[in-house]
Order: sequence, then structure tokens, then C-alpha cells
Amino acid sequence: MMSNLANIARPQIETLYQLNSPFCWSAVRIGWYGSMRLGLLNIGNLAMIYLFHLCTTDEYIVLASLLTTVVSLTIEGLATTDFMLYLALGTGVGSSLGMAMSRAIMSRITPDNKQGSVFAGVAVPEIVFSLVSSLGANAIYDATVSIYRGLTFFIMAGYGFIGIILCLILIWGQKGYKMSKDTTRITIHVAENDKHVVNGYQIQDQSYENSHHF
Repeated sequence: MMSNLANIARPQIETLYQLNSPFCWSAVRIGWYGSMRLGLLNIGNLAMIYLFHLCTTDEYIVLASLLTTVVSLTIEGLATTDFMLYLALGTGVGSSLGMAMSRAIMSRITPDNKQGSVFAGVAVPEIVFSLVSSLGANAIYDATVSIYRGLTFFIMAGYGFIGIILCLILIWGQKGYKMSKDTTRITIHVAENDKHVVNGYQIQDQSYENSHHF
């Protein structure tokens, strides 16, 4: 959801941002920039998914996506030259992966008979967040452009930062749960081994007593 808040309204604000001083871009240049964004995002998303799946899990892909979002939005908010805008574009590769990978995580941990309910429940907040993001970002830009024209991007980066914190909590929680589960499994295994050993001694003792009895 934080990824949606940070990215959904971004193209709209970028257009207003690039039309304004000191950039004063033409409609043609803005169109080319938007096309480059779409191309880089699609290629970057595929590359990130492939590379990260070689060595890590979906949770870390979400984390990387949110990090690129925060870095890219921060650079764009500070931009004073065309180069910085293109730098923000380059560092934002993979920034749209957050929601897609979150769906993948939910699909993995949800039972098969609950998949439809989960995704239906997620779709409604997504629509609401998208609407709030679009309306809110435009209102914030209109209210703050005279104060600092890049402030809206910093606020959107803040949404991404909140997402990073939530993602880290999820990762740490999963690690703690896994460690607890492994510890429980080891304890049960040791207890079963001890039980077998005790039973073995009991059987030996009984055999010894029976042999001496005769």
C-alpha cells in the first residue's frame, strides 16, 4: 500500500514539475521522458526479479523496490537540473515492484481456498489508496509549490520510508518465527531421542533381571 501511495500519483506530479521553472520542458520532451520511464521500469522489474530470486526471497525484493523508490523520489525532489531528473529516473528502476511482490508473498502464505478472498480484500484498499494518492498529491503540490516545488516528492518518499520500516518488521518477524520453529523442532527431536534411550535402558534392565531370576 505504501508503494502505491508513493508511486501512483508520481507521473502526474512529474508533469507539473517538469513544466515549471527551472526545467520548462516541452510536451514532446515530457512525453519522451514518460516513455523512457515505462521502458526502464518494465526492463528493470524483470531484471530485479530474476537477479534477486537467484539469492534471496520476495520480501527482500519488496525492500529493494521501496529503497529505490525513496532514493529516486528524494533525488527528484532535490532536482535543479535536467541531469538530476534523468538520474532520478535511473535510480527508480524497480520502484513499481512493491505491490506486485506483496501480492506474490500473500499468495505464497495463503491457503488455496482463501486466495480469492484475500485478493478481493486487497483490491478494495488498493483502489482507495490510489484515489487518495492522486487527489492528495495534487493538492499537496498545489499548496506547497510556492514554498518548495519538490516538497511533494519528499512526502511521497516518506510513504516509501514507512513501507521500508513495515517490510523490515515483516522480515525480522519471519526470521524470529523460523528460529522459534527450528528450536521447537530440535527440542522435540532431542526429547524423542532421550525417550528412546531411556526405554532402551529399561528393556536392558528387565532382560538382566529376567536372566538372573532364572
